[in-house]
Amino acid sequence: MKAFKIAAVLAVLTVAACSDEDDNEASAEFTGDGCVYSGPTEFEVGDEFEITVIDVTEERMDVGFSVHPVPDGTTVADVREKGIEEVMGQDAEDFPGEFLFSEVTEEGTVRVLTATLDVAGTWLVDCFIFNPDGEIHAAPATTFEVVEKS
Repeated sequence: MKAFKIAAVLAVLTVAACSDEDDNEASAEFTGDGCVYSGPTEFEVGDEFEITVIDVTEERMDVGFSVHPVPDGTTVADVREKGIEEVMGQDAEDFPGEFLFSEVTEEGTVRVLTATLDVAGTWLVDCFIFNPDGEIHAAPATTFEVVEKS
């Protein structure tokens, strides 16, 4: 019985230690027609943001990923409805932020993107694919807020 209690305490301590480390982990799954984000929704200016993105589709696709500031208050619905270039008010090649440019991926492909969150405001995690006509199709995952350090 004593061994069981010790094992239970060690298990609880291990889970608690792991959950503290996982609080700032961000990930996204590319599903073919969108991205599903898991992770925090608020960061501080100066934070390093690292996201692991995995392709869970069964087909090979030409997909890229980005993390960049967008106009304050922008939502995923705005990007889906209007398109990322209209939301940003500029051509995609002029966007600020960090990008993993398009590459043909397949199920199980894992890519990691790191960005320094250097300005306060709303930021977007976006997956994007190129349509057969060469147009960019944004598949936004989430927006999050970057706030001044308290």
